Amino acid sequence: MVLVFTVLSRITVYLIGQPWNQEVVEHQILDGDALVYDRIARGFLNGIWITDMPWAVDRTFGYPFFLTAVYAISNNAIWLVLALQTLMNISMVPMVYMASKSLFGSQKSGTFAAGLFAFSAIPLAWATRSLFTETLFAFVFLSFIIVYLRIWKSESFWWFLLLGALLGIGTIIRSVLQFFVVIPLAIILLQDRTVRRKILVGLATLLGLLGTIAPFQIINYQQYGHYSLSTISGNVLFKSIAQAKAITDGTNFYSARDALGWQDWEKIKNPFDRSAIAKDEGIKYMLKNPQDFGSLHMLGMVSFLIGTEKSSYLYVIAKQEPQELSYSRGFELFSERILRNLKNFQKEYFLTPILVVKLLGEYALVAAGLIVLIRRKQKALALFLILSIGYFIFVTAFQGRAPRYKIPVIPLYAIIGGGGAILIKAYLSEWKDSLKRKN
Repeated sequence: MVLVFTVLSRITVYLIGQPWNQEVVEHQILDGDALVYDRIARGFLNGIWITDMPWAVDRTFGYPFFLTAVYAISNNAIWLVLALQTLMNISMVPMVYMASKSLFGSQKSGTFAAGLFAFSAIPLAWATRSLFTETLFAFVFLSFIIVYLRIWKSESFWWFLLLGALLGIGTIIRSVLQFFVVIPLAIILLQDRTVRRKILVGLATLLGLLGTIAPFQIINYQQYGHYSLSTISGNVLFKSIAQAKAITDGTNFYSARDALGWQDWEKIKNPFDRSAIAKDEGIKYMLKNPQDFGSLHMLGMVSFLIGTEKSSYLYVIAKQEPQELSYSRGFELFSERILRNLKNFQKEYFLTPILVVKLLGEYALVAAGLIVLIRRKQKALALFLILSIGYFIFVTAFQGRAPRYKIPVIPLYAIIGGGGAILIKAYLSEWKDSLKRKN
């Protein structure tokens, strides 16, 4: 039943989106980041290489490679890209089932987990309607999770080399993953292994990661003098610092940006030099004003946690026109976001309170699932999963208000929540039995 719902719902949303319609492609799909990825892929097909794309240094090239491969066999068919992303999203349901079944040793846990993921609108919406990295990234990251759950106690060098390679593939799709390797390495150090084995499997994981991402870092080093994947980390950090300063000073984003000296380096030709200076200036401000940045970062993490699927239902699946948000500061304050949602309950068909209840239920299942793991003395796995979720919450905090940044953790919620559902079901059955005995 879960699989039937998954297939029918995904195909229905895909068909309603009409990605073969050129007008839909031009006015709805090719927008923002999607336009950049499409341009990179078409450039590859026309013989333009990475070194000839200085305007694309804020991106990694895993997703454009995927687009290029699909374009090459289909005459640039965006409908086929979205069809393959839809297929990936469908296949993630049995993948979540297998992961939860393996983790908790229960078929029922796997079924509950599959259902939790199948009923999540955010990954569904982005897979079927958007030319963005999220679906491919989530698919690769979930593959990494499945391999990790399969081998985390293994002593095999080659399995951990594969694990690192999967991390590397995920990193060249979205560079946000490049420091995630610290988490499996920490678990390896905590495990009951000999020091020699810890070094061996830890080294294999690092080699798999570095061997995958190194070619792209070498290209950037030769071209720009920086051994880095992209310029995005410095640019995003500086953007968040400028926003923090704007809130503190009561000005707008652009005034805060200029006050931080942006105009002094924005004309530097080397984009990696600009990003490095932006990162340095951002760190200096952060160290001098930790409370300003910390408050903004904390609100970003809260936004990540409380964000619902409303926009996916309304603006992607139902194709409603989103609200035009205009703010003198250049961004929306956290308080303004909360007030806007409260005022728009009726216009949004009261989806927000309904989806908040759904979200709280999911968090209750996740908490229960972690309790099951701890009771079973699987504390290392519980820690790995908690740190994995926490990693994405922390590193995407500034951008966490966008629902798509939750996509990598939704499978993790479902996998853990499947075990939590078994625990809650057991408590409910016990409660019902006690009531029967009293009667």
